[in-house]
Amino acid sequence: MLIVGIVLLILAVIGIILKVNENETRKRDRERDQEEWMQREEEKKEEERRQADLRRQKEEAEKNRLEEFRQLYGQLSRSFSIENPYDAPLKIYVFEDVNKIVINNIPYSFSDIISVDIFDNQQTKIVDLEETPRYLLPPQQKMTTKTSTKNLVGRAVVGGLLFGGIGAVVGAATAKKEQIIPAQRPNLSQPVHIVIHNYNLAVTINSVQQSSLNIRIGNNQRLAEDLFSLFKVICNRNSDDFATNQ
Repeated sequence: MLIVGIVLLILAVIGIILKVNENETRKRDRERDQEEWMQREEEKKEEERRQADLRRQKEEAEKNRLEEFRQLYGQLSRSFSIENPYDAPLKIYVFEDVNKIVINNIPYSFSDIISVDIFDNQQTKIVDLEETPRYLLPPQQKMTTKTSTKNLVGRAVVGGLLFGGIGAVVGAATAKKEQIIPAQRPNLSQPVHIVIHNYNLAVTINSVQQSSLNIRIGNNQRLAEDLFSLFKVICNRNSDDFATNQ
């Protein structure tokens, strides 16, 4: 019995030693993991600070360039900032009083703009609504629409003439008659095709060295409409000035 007791005691001591070693190993592993996590967090914060400094430097440089253009051309009429995943951010400044437009820090006279075209390299993406949370889907409800039978044609303003189906606005007076239309929830069992637009402006410049500019706008429809309208106005003014000088 004494031998058995000694053996059990030895086994118990060995178990305690192994447990202590295991706890020490786990402690060292936790400390190492914590140090590695802290190091990654510090590197992440350092990268964020570096990116923030670069953004501040770029913003300061952009402000300085804009101030230089203001000193040269006077009051700024309009400005555009174009950001897309393909190119670096592009700035456009318009100084209407002196008929100047600055594109990507290069000044042009209005008379240098010969023509402009717009293209939409759109893509179709299939979305499975079954994977979309239900709270993101529109609830079932009723929609009230008001119509009028007078002056519908006279009040229609077709903005889609320039863009096809883009920006078409039809204005009409509201009548007293109302029509109740129940809203339809999408069929979750059917995939939905979503059109992703990719607008590009092709601007022809009166220059032998650089006769064209390609301005990639991306999916921003309103910005595409504004810029296209701006260049069309400039081209129309050039046509009017040419006709006046004849």
